[in-house]
Amino acid sequence: MPNVERKVTVYDLARELKLSPSTVSRALDGSELVSEATRSLVRAAADRFGYKRRTIKRPESRSIMTIKLYLPESRDAYVHLFYDVAELIDGIQRGFGDVRVNILTCLNDGSDISFAAKKTGVVDGAVFAFTEADQDLYDRYADRKVPLIQINRVHPERDYVAVDNRLGMETLLRHVAAERGTVKPCFIGFSPVAYISRERRAGLLGAASRLGIPMVADDCFEFDSIPRIDGAFVRSLRERGYDAVFCFNDLVAVHIYNRAMREGLEIPRDFALTGFDNSPVLDLAPRRIDTVEFSVKELGFRTGAWLKRRLIDRSDEAVRMTLTGDFVRGETISGQDKTGAS
Repeated sequence: MPNVERKVTVYDLARELKLSPSTVSRALDGSELVSEATRSLVRAAADRFGYKRRTIKRPESRSIMTIKLYLPESRDAYVHLFYDVAELIDGIQRGFGDVRVNILTCLNDGSDISFAAKKTGVVDGAVFAFTEADQDLYDRYADRKVPLIQINRVHPERDYVAVDNRLGMETLLRHVAAERGTVKPCFIGFSPVAYISRERRAGLLGAASRLGIPMVADDCFEFDSIPRIDGAFVRSLRERGYDAVFCFNDLVAVHIYNRAMREGLEIPRDFALTGFDNSPVLDLAPRRIDTVEFSVKELGFRTGAWLKRRLIDRSDEAVRMTLTGDFVRGETISGQDKTGAS
């Protein structure tokens, strides 16, 4: 029991109630990040022991928010080449502005123990980047009034910031058609990232339909591993008459480019080739591959800015935002084999 002859502190209450000091502090502030039962318990203890709060206005620049960042689990090491985690974290921090942020990272693999104990108030917000919260975990955060946002995973009933994958594929198709005229396109998907692969596949098929370009589901190929896209398959694309190959992302496009070279094919003479993301992996191809910009840092910034408004400004706004990517010209779509494009 706290010594009542001296001033009672938050730490005294925390020890007495077997709670963390941060949870006690939030409860005394009336924060919705702490349950009503805990707030009542803390207020009762504060009255019982004569706790008196100091009235101090804490500058926003000294606020510290703890954000849990969930990343996708993958057995394929190269999947993590699809995005730069450092850029994502930098974007989130920039979105918070002057507010100090402590970002805890973990894999979304079902092993999270944040709710295994009662001391769950240390997490102010949750971000699921390139992965989706299962319903149980989502409900647990919602019950505790902890804001949760998904990056590049669209859900009609959740907050998210995402790339407009479908519009990005349409942008690529329009540029290829403008350069080459009549085209016979195909799509190379990647099933380990099924949600994004489906979105980009649907985007290409829909765009082809709107533009009057013949393309059906049989013109789409899915692979569960990039090494499975072998030379024989790449040769078969040309043999089947495809002259425009739209890839799930830049890494797949670079792999196909290098396979095509080994098979004696020339890009873009034999077929146009596009990627998606504008990632650093494009430097591995002899020519710059035409792609669509996918800014991980911008996604992080928008995410951090929204969390700041929710946590610091106490805004109740929802966010369901899709960002439009920009076409980045390379040297792999022109049927005239132009070089020096910028």
